[in-house]
Amino acid sequence: MVGLGSYPIVTLAEARAKCVENRRTVEHGRDLRSPEMPTVAVALEKAIATREQHWRNPRTAKAWRSSVHNHAAAIIGRRVDQVSTADILAVLNPVWTTKPELGRKLRQRLAMAFRWAVAANHISTNPAGEALAGLLPRHAGTGGHFDSLPASEVPAALDTIDASAAFWSTKAAIRMLALTATRSSEVRGMRWDEIHGDVWTIPADRTKTAKPQRVPLSSTALAVLDQARTHSNNSGYVFPSQRGHQTTVEALSKLCRDQGLAGPTPGVAP
Repeated sequence: MVGLGSYPIVTLAEARAKCVENRRTVEHGRDLRSPEMPTVAVALEKAIATREQHWRNPRTAKAWRSSVHNHAAAIIGRRVDQVSTADILAVLNPVWTTKPELGRKLRQRLAMAFRWAVAANHISTNPAGEALAGLLPRHAGTGGHFDSLPASEVPAALDTIDASAAFWSTKAAIRMLALTATRSSEVRGMRWDEIHGDVWTIPADRTKTAKPQRVPLSSTALAVLDQARTHSNNSGYVFPSQRGHQTTVEALSKLCRDQGLAGPTPGVAP
């Protein structure tokens, strides 16, 4: 037995609607006496809280929040028990094929939020889980290797990128990637205080091995840094975005695709 509210604050029609909703909740195997049903936003925060202590990059939590709040605004304020697989599909469809990397990350983050809700006994199934597998088109190249160029074609590819109208730091970051054979997250996060003469020391929190990495810089790489200094701002990043933040992997991969240097999936490894 549960209360539905006092008359006349709660009308007879409202009480009947609440009764139907409560019976539906019971039919789905949930306890009406459990704590208040959380929203998707709350579930996301709970999922982040269980993982962020293991994330080396302090910006990861911000990236999770930003992607979900920006691209899942239609469901972020709804209770987790009021979101269906169809709702998740509607959120993913606009980006799933046009921005595949963002689509995969968005689905993963939503799935984690609803997985927490399942574990906390708020819902019985994950609407962003396996039920989506047969509804979303397969990304081209999924499970394969990233696109690559023969070494002999790299100089011409870099010249093509340099000749494009893209923002200077996006072009310079891709050239630095080619010259140092590092990861794009390391180059995109490169800061001026990490450069000491002709050596770039990547801090442990940005390397795959979680150990500091020393990268020798060739004269050509140093020339890229000289160019970057002429555009330097107060962000501290060597290759900042136009807004002064860290350049995104999407910016790098989009530039490669726009210049015909990558296939349907991003050609620059994150």
